[in-house]
Amino acid sequence: MAVTEGQAVSYADATTQRVSADSGIEYAYRDLGESEVPLVLLQHFRGNLDNWDPALVDALAARMVRSPMSLDVVVASNLFGDVLTDIAAELQGGMGMAASASVAPGADTPGIFEPVHGSAPDIAGKGIANPFGAIWSAVLMLEHLGEQDAADRLMRAVEAVCREGIRTRDVGGSATTSEVGDAVAARV
Repeated sequence: MAVTEGQAVSYADATTQRVSADSGIEYAYRDLGESEVPLVLLQHFRGNLDNWDPALVDALAARMVRSPMSLDVVVASNLFGDVLTDIAAELQGGMGMAASASVAPGADTPGIFEPVHGSAPDIAGKGIANPFGAIWSAVLMLEHLGEQDAADRLMRAVEAVCREGIRTRDVGGSATTSEVGDAVAARV
């Protein structure tokens, strides 16, 4: 699903969205394999990249809140993607839990892997930042680099720590940033 804001979309933005949608679908087929491409993409793109389904960003944001499981992949510009990832982060437990990966399939540029919340400079050094988003971003990076075993090991450590209740205050725990990070490291 490509995201727009209706009449405010310029020709250049529409072209960028078209290129982004095409690249996203080509990436899905090439790197994920057809069995992993979400059904919504298969319905809209199978054999015809000219048939993609744009959505207004405000309508998609409402759908994301109302029915988050109805979405698998969203292709958006940086501005709309930033807004939508913040909403998705809150739906999954908060800004501190959300990982992100910005990749350009087929390009000679490295990906960017970071927590959705960024560096959180307002709480830097206070020991209250949730490290799960950063650690989960490392999982995405390892997967992108083809290091699936390492990614799986790190993700299992994150899951174990979450199950054991070792969490920072933003998600109902009392652990510090270092305590959560140390707990994950001890389980890798």
